[in-house]
Amino acid sequence: MKLSMYTAHARDVFPPDFAAALRRYRDLGVQGGVFLQSELKKIPFHRYCDYLEDAGMTLDGFVSQCNVASFDENTRIDQMALLKGQIDHAAKRGIPLVMIAPAVEEATTTEERLLMREHMVESYNAIIDYARGSGIRITVENFSLPTRADSFTEDLRYLFD
Repeated sequence: MKLSMYTAHARDVFPPDFAAALRRYRDLGVQGGVFLQSELKKIPFHRYCDYLEDAGMTLDGFVSQCNVASFDENTRIDQMALLKGQIDHAAKRGIPLVMIAPAVEEATTTEERLLMREHMVESYNAIIDYARGSGIRITVENFSLPTRADSFTEDLRYLFD
C-alpha cells in the first residue's frame, strides 16, 4: 500500500522549513504528495514539484481550485485558461491526477445553484476533452454545502451523467 498526503499539512506541522517537513513525512512512511493550488501563493508550481521530488516523494496529484463555474463568463474563461495551464504543468512533471475543486461564489437561490451546475458540466466536459491524451486523469471534488452545485446526490448524478 502506498501512502500519500496533502502536502499542506507538512507546512502546518513543521513550519517554516517546508523541505525538512516533507523529508520528515517521507521518513514516517509517506511516499507521495498531493498539493493544492492555494499553496502556490508561496511557492511556484515547478518549485513545489522540486521540493517533493527532492524529498524522495512522488507527485501524486494536484488540486485545482479554479472557479470554472463562476456566474461571470469572463471569470470562467480566465479560470479555464489557468486550469489548462495547470494541466500542462502537471503533464510536464508526470503528475497523474488533477482534481477540480472549484472555489465558487455561493448560490443564493435554487436558480443560481442550477446555473452553477450547468457551468460545472460545461467546464468539466471541456477540461476532460482538453486533458484527453495527456496522461492526466481528471477528478472532481464534491462539497457538502447547500450553496454549491456539487453537494446534493441529485447534483452529483447530473454531473456524472
